[in-house]
Amino acid sequence: MSVFDPITLFRRSVERWPDRPALSVAGEQLTYAELDARSDRVARALVRAGAEGQRVAFTARRDGPWVYTAILGILKAGAAGIPLLPEGP
Repeated sequence: MSVFDPITLFRRSVERWPDRPALSVAGEQLTYAELDARSDRVARALVRAGAEGQRVAFTARRDGPWVYTAILGILKAGAAGIPLLPEGP
């Protein structure tokens, strides 16, 4: 049985195609290297805040690449993400 590790797969893509577009959302495009750097910043902030291994809630906005950056950062920090819709209570 193999284990699916999205972070390992993503990092392989970063190594192979750092300057290729990884994401295009709401007119904003990020390369693999840019998405990797942004998600690393999220992961570091979560680890500093003591969220490693914890559940983390985040706003699942659809108007840019934030949600994808947050998901990657949360996974890199070893946490579990709980998306909250901005129109929710």
